[in-house]
Amino acid sequence: MRKVLHSIRLLFVFCLWTLASTGQESNVVQFSIPEGLPQSQVNKILFDSRGMLWVATSGGGIASFDGNNFMTLDEKKGLAGNIVLDLEEDKTGRIYTISSWGGISVINKNSVEKVIPFPDEFTASSSLEKDAYGNIWMSGSRLYYLEGDEFVPVTTDISLPFVVPVNMKSLGSKLFVTSNNKLIVVDVEKKKQVFSKTYDFNIQVVLPIGEQSWYIGTANEGLYKEENGILTKVDLPISSLSAEISITDAYKENVNNYWFSSRNGAYHIQGSEVVYYEKTKGFDRYDCASICFDAQGNVWFGTRGEGVIGIVNTPFSYYKTVNGLNKSDNFPIYEDDESRIWAGNNEEGVFIYDGEKVINLTTKDGLTSNKVRSFSPGFHDEIIVGTGDGLSIINTKSLAITTLEDFDGQYVKVVKKRDSVVYVGTVGGGLYTINAKNEVNRLFEKELNSVSSIAFKKKQLLVGNGVGCYVVEDSSIQFIQNGLINTYVGNMAIDKNGKIWVGTDREIARLDGNEFTSYTEADGLTSALVYILYADQNGYLWVGTNKGLDRITLDNQSNIIKIRHFGYTEGFKGVEVNSNGVFENDKGELYFSTIEGIHKYMPSYDYSFSYNTPVYISGIKLFLEDFDFGSENGKENWFEVPESITLEHDQSHLTFEYFAVDYLNPTGVEYTYFLEGFDKKWSPPTKSRYAVYNNIPPGNYVFKVKQAGNEFSQTASINIYIKKPPPPFYKSVWFALLMLGVLALIIYYFTEYRTSKLRNQQLYLESKIEERTLEILESEKEKTVLLQEVHHRVKNNLQIIISLFRLQSHFTDNEEALDLFRNSQNRIRSMSKIHEKLYETKDLSKIEIKSYMIELVEDLVASYDINNEVTIEHQIQDCNINLDELTPLALIINEIITNSLKYGLREVDSPKIQIELSQNEVGFTYLKIADNGPGFDPDIWDNHQSMGVELIKTLTEQLDGEIRLSFEENHPIYELKFKASK
Repeated sequence: MRKVLHSIRLLFVFCLWTLASTGQESNVVQFSIPEGLPQSQVNKILFDSRGMLWVATSGGGIASFDGNNFMTLDEKKGLAGNIVLDLEEDKTGRIYTISSWGGISVINKNSVEKVIPFPDEFTASSSLEKDAYGNIWMSGSRLYYLEGDEFVPVTTDISLPFVVPVNMKSLGSKLFVTSNNKLIVVDVEKKKQVFSKTYDFNIQVVLPIGEQSWYIGTANEGLYKEENGILTKVDLPISSLSAEISITDAYKENVNNYWFSSRNGAYHIQGSEVVYYEKTKGFDRYDCASICFDAQGNVWFGTRGEGVIGIVNTPFSYYKTVNGLNKSDNFPIYEDDESRIWAGNNEEGVFIYDGEKVINLTTKDGLTSNKVRSFSPGFHDEIIVGTGDGLSIINTKSLAITTLEDFDGQYVKVVKKRDSVVYVGTVGGGLYTINAKNEVNRLFEKELNSVSSIAFKKKQLLVGNGVGCYVVEDSSIQFIQNGLINTYVGNMAIDKNGKIWVGTDREIARLDGNEFTSYTEADGLTSALVYILYADQNGYLWVGTNKGLDRITLDNQSNIIKIRHFGYTEGFKGVEVNSNGVFENDKGELYFSTIEGIHKYMPSYDYSFSYNTPVYISGIKLFLEDFDFGSENGKENWFEVPESITLEHDQSHLTFEYFAVDYLNPTGVEYTYFLEGFDKKWSPPTKSRYAVYNNIPPGNYVFKVKQAGNEFSQTASINIYIKKPPPPFYKSVWFALLMLGVLALIIYYFTEYRTSKLRNQQLYLESKIEERTLEILESEKEKTVLLQEVHHRVKNNLQIIISLFRLQSHFTDNEEALDLFRNSQNRIRSMSKIHEKLYETKDLSKIEIKSYMIELVEDLVASYDINNEVTIEHQIQDCNINLDELTPLALIINEIITNSLKYGLREVDSPKIQIELSQNEVGFTYLKIADNGPGFDPDIWDNHQSMGVELIKTLTEQLDGEIRLSFEENHPIYELKFKASK
């Protein structure tokens, strides 16, 4: 794992570089030994594809800078040599360095991966260059390109011995090589020299800008430009400390925008304009050896003796070297129509700067006082100046000063113009108006005797003083102070939604109705000691305090949704602002007065939060210790952090280290992170470069981190899988299998025991059942014999009755009596027949109906038809009819058949009786009896005029059935229907 140096501070060095003649100064960053650089002698600098700065030193090896920390690699860590002449990055992201001895070192994942020795014929080393195809070239006594780990020579046309080092620059398919006074051009595709030219001077660097044009930087004769074979010298400013110009490196920023480093500063060529960067008077020269740009557009220089210098872009410029504008006690500020800057000083009057010179107006020139507190545009090309001892009017053309005697001796705190009226607020003298004729009128003399701030809202005039806020409209005045923490209203502003805001020494506050809503440090302000409150034309609310600037973003209801701070590290060097010290010009640029002079905010340069900031996870610690996650966790990044890690269940305390490469504000970068699967939302912004999580439960997670407040920031992430803990022994698979085996044995033996017991019980019960069955069968047999005997005796008794009727009939000649005897015998015989059948059957619960009825009908016919002339036709089913139904049914059949034999068939030739008996699925029994006789009078049937008819119908009711008599061709048909009982 990489070793990281202690965090270092960024040393911001201002008042070092001047931008042409504008007086505005750039923000300069310096890295040297105090910041962790191993040596201040720098030969080459490089920004790699990750955004990290690499520095090749002349004796301290190389150092890489991630925006906060330096990491050094030297001979002790495997580097070929500590004097590193050049470095380059290949297309895979590895860093190649060339040392004065030992060969080329290849750096991968923050460590030396290998060293490639110089070829045998190589006698001197100089520089490296990557061509447009990603190939690495090396120049020395010969020119080589690297193929794998082998050096392949291309040309020997290099001037020896070296007067100046060999240098290379790539453009398209061409490689431009300089050697002493010679320029060599190589085709990198064909790997061969295609052009060579000798000059009258020694060349230190060539910067190709086209196929036939290039800049040539010389050792002592300045800069030349060659186009299509025509060589011209570029006129460069010369340092006051040196007459020679030695160009050491060159960089093409874009078309017509070129940078050159030299032994005495740097040059920037933009079209035909040349800007010279040098140290101001009283300092030694910067001896620049190398130049490059980072991804944010900042230009950096490697120097001989002072480390690395960077000109860092910020949205602020300042006037440190402009006399008057650099005063710490400037208060009001103004920019007029001629772009001149006006600064009002607390002791020295008014300073006016036109970009070249400064004019100072004081009491000697007619000012009422040198204590200037406020500016306002007046009438007729005038500036109205409020001072500690009255009011002055300055003509912007002639700078002539006049005085309004009405304000003599008054402390004029604030002046503001609306339409054709200038409002003047004084300390102790109240509020006044001035018109175009310089006529003065005092307002609200009784209510207002002191004014600290003034603002305008449509028709309303807003006045602040030491006791609160006054709202003036249509000559009426309303006083409001409810909700204020401090009643001194020193600042007032109207936001984009028309809401009134005030600033006091302890808050900013928004007027909601008749009450203020206050905001302090607890709500995100850097400080509540408010000196400036201003609403700009872009809708932002600016708060200037003793700790810098806060820019507030409001929603459409004037609620605060974001606060962005500008302080020292954000380029606002003045930090503490002065009251009443803000002005906005037509371009939306803001001027601020600070204790470090005038600062200018330029929105067009405020792109730090639109930069696609690279963010990297640089390390992961387990229980605060370095941990080898192993190769099984997948591909590692440059910082030896894998794309995903798998941990055991008890490895639940993780520290994620990360950083963002942002040279605009390296120490002020704020981060937000999120552990997906664990956190519910992103963390609050923090400057901490690590996040700690403990007691992470098993599961899948993704750690993500990005720059806070920058929607364009990249997001670094890593997948984490924490295994589930092994189950306790009683939940393990082997334990479960063991328990299953034991349970299976228990179940087996229990089953065997139960089966054996049940088998024995079964055998016992079977023996008991068999024994009992025999007893029951024996009992049933006895009961059957007994019942059979009963039925036999009943049948015999009925036969005796029949015999008695028969004997009795022998003692009478009365036909009617005989007929009665015969009918009774037949009826008794029908019942006797039933018992006879029961006696004969084995199942005493039922009788074979078919045989019973056939025998019954045949016996009846035999008793009346002595000549056997009657034919019987029958269709009889074996119906399920119980004994309770069979007796009445038999008697009904007996009565009908008897009636047919006695009365219906006597005079009929070929007499015939038809009988049908059936039963359907739902249990209804049907009986049909018909003969071919004439039948009898229906009245007898309908009116129950016969005992036989009465008996039939009575027996039918007993069966709960229905019987009807019908005739077909005058032949009677009897149909009986009843429901079989269950």
